[in-house]
Amino acid sequence: PMTMIRVLATVALLGAGTLGFVSSPRGREDVALSARAKGAARQMRQKKGKTPSPVRIGDTVYVNAGDDKGKTGTVMRMDKTKGRVFIEGLNMKTKHEKAQAGNPGRIVQQEGPIHLSNVNLLDPDTNKPTRIYMNRDDKRNPIPMAKRSGKPVVGAEDKKKDKAADK
Repeated sequence: PMTMIRVLATVALLGAGTLGFVSSPRGREDVALSARAKGAARQMRQKKGKTPSPVRIGDTVYVNAGDDKGKTGTVMRMDKTKGRVFIEGLNMKTKHEKAQAGNPGRIVQQEGPIHLSNVNLLDPDTNKPTRIYMNRDDKRNPIPMAKRSGKPVVGAEDKKKDKAADK
């Protein structure tokens, strides 16, 4: 009965065209969802929100895929919902701005997004790209650690604290 309620609720959301009949291993005809309906149901179950990542604004990262492969740069801003970073001077895109109220039109170069899977943090010792794993300190706070050297990666928050201490 509960399965039938779910099927009817999904059909109501997606329309009657998603309903199909499939024979079961027991030989009887069962009501089943099509691939489209299953995908929609999966999307409704998935959490929407921020992509977890050890990369923070101000970190220096290495680009390991794409047109800018092999280059390093500083993260300027992040789009956590899409899991993308904007790196200073990399993945440059051309934008044409229209003339408005006395300002002439112009062509502007700006940074484009790069997916988080295409960047690596730099190891604090060797200054080479490394993977990251999470460790915990005595107070159970997560600490990102470099796989290459096993040392903690200095995050943007720590950099700010260091700069404040220098002043």
